[in-house]
Amino acid sequence: MTPSRLAIISIVVGLAPLLIALLGSALASLLGCEQKGGGMSQCYFCGKDIGGILYGMMMMHWLVIITGGIAVFGVTASLLWAYVSLKWALIVTVAPFALGLLGAIVSYVPILTGFRMVEIQLSPVVTGVLTDNGKPVVGATLVRQLEYGSYADSTTVTDSDGRFSFPAHNVSSFRPGWIAERSKPTLAKHGIFLHQGDEHVNLLSWQSHYRLLQHPLSQVFTNLQCDLAKKPEKYIINSTVEPLYVSALCKLPPQEVPSAY
Repeated sequence: MTPSRLAIISIVVGLAPLLIALLGSALASLLGCEQKGGGMSQCYFCGKDIGGILYGMMMMHWLVIITGGIAVFGVTASLLWAYVSLKWALIVTVAPFALGLLGAIVSYVPILTGFRMVEIQLSPVVTGVLTDNGKPVVGATLVRQLEYGSYADSTTVTDSDGRFSFPAHNVSSFRPGWIAERSKPTLAKHGIFLHQGDEHVNLLSWQSHYRLLQHPLSQVFTNLQCDLAKKPEKYIINSTVEPLYVSALCKLPPQEVPSAY
């Protein structure tokens, strides 16, 4: 190692996050992708959606806050090494560098990780009627199971007409703000089951990642018609985000056309 090599390495380290961010932005522009809110629209390359990867690259510019300091201290150390001595270079730079790096980590962890609460709706209001060959199923226990990093179960009982309902369920979560969440999102799961002894009959279920929780599901899951004699069907609900796949014994609204996948 020589003073000149130390200076070059320090500059490269300092500029690396910015260069990665510029590369991500250039690739997104080249592929015609658009940034939307806290993420990237669908961005396909060789048949795979790389929008999350490109968005993560674009967010790397925040790291310049730390790597820029590393570059400054590295260049300073190389100058002291070249014109004074290696001993004084170490003494003058190591202590301030250690304290500065510690302060940067403590100060900017919330920014770098997107450490913030986000209010999300795991489930809208769900209402419907449960029948068996067209006859109301009275007094049946239905269980709604929601999952997004943690579980949230609730139960309801059908009335004399077989009707049931579940209230909307909202949570505040740090997960959508994590940078790691954008490259490998936590699955959000939603299921409504008929509880019969030790068995659970799947009436309606779907899973997605956080972005799909923005679907306008309140109209889709209102006044569901669920019949135990009906064969399960798979539905694709389209939106501006991406398709949501639903498996259900319940008949979804007419505008949602069953489709195989």
